[in-house]
Amino acid sequence: MKSNLMVAFGIIFFAFSYTHSYALESLEIEKIERLIKEHKLADGLNNHQKFSAYAVLARELELYGYLDKSIEIYNKAIKLIPKDIDPLEINSGLLSVLYRHDIKEAKKFFNHSFKKNIALSKSHVKQDLLKHWNKVFSRKISEKDHNGFYGQYFKDMDIKSLMQKKDYKYAFKLVTPKGLKQGNINSKLQYDVISRLNGKRSGFLCESMLTQFKDSSAITMEMCRYLQSKKTKYGNLKSLQKRAEDEMPHLKYLVNAMEDIQ
Repeated sequence: MKSNLMVAFGIIFFAFSYTHSYALESLEIEKIERLIKEHKLADGLNNHQKFSAYAVLARELELYGYLDKSIEIYNKAIKLIPKDIDPLEINSGLLSVLYRHDIKEAKKFFNHSFKKNIALSKSHVKQDLLKHWNKVFSRKISEKDHNGFYGQYFKDMDIKSLMQKKDYKYAFKLVTPKGLKQGNINSKLQYDVISRLNGKRSGFLCESMLTQFKDSSAITMEMCRYLQSKKTKYGNLKSLQKRAEDEMPHLKYLVNAMEDIQ
């Protein structure tokens, strides 16, 4: 395991550093290494699990500003996409990062790969996204309007509604781990639950509090335990759902969604 992890990290570090003209500072190296460890990409995952892990890692690398590394991981995820996964989400993620990184490359990907890759997509937003990107690359829309489209289309959508509809992929587009280390436990759990439903397997934000309150029977701590191992310390998931309904109804939508954790 350790040797496999070091090989994986070595490959990623080489590819990442090669594309930059400057040397990575130790903090940046530690971030990448931590992300690799958190997503357990060195473990023997099956194709579906590896796809999910790569998809989450690609998004987190983008959020940390590592665009070229995010692009590389997105491409790996696309090559592994399972037949039961709609291709629109992962290809849209790659197109968005490419646009931020290199507009010419983004346009090339859109014209030669994106349209072909999403041909079988049954997503209700497919046509809207195609129309939007056609406008972007034909310069019929400003950068401000482009950002506004994604802001309106994704970020302003109601997370709770998406969770209740089990549309976890789009819910994931609306959340970010940035600034959450100092956030409250409810905000951390929202990100943790959504990222777990999208393939993340460890390194949850709620764990720092769980370490301090190992024996706590609080709903939030039981949720964190379930994210780690699909087990609670007191009762089971059904009793936790009932407690959330009675005691913390604002967390009910998250606890209910946890029954879909694989």
